[in-house]
Amino acid sequence: MVTDLVCGMEINENAAGYSLILGGGKYFFCSEGCLAEFKRRPQDYLKGASDIACCDALLEKEEEKPDV
Repeated sequence: MVTDLVCGMEINENAAGYSLILGGGKYFFCSEGCLAEFKRRPQDYLKGASDIACCDALLEKEEEKPDV
């Protein structure tokens, strides 16, 4: 299993429908939206940033956060 760097979803790399080879690494994504977001700002995600809602998994995570 690998982690989608954009939304944090765990993905089976053998069944992943979206991937990208960049700088010698291969990255896997749960959706076309996460792949597109990563392509727009790869440096942000390679540092661990993840604040853009691009797929249902991230939207659900945002809804689960308690109000501050």
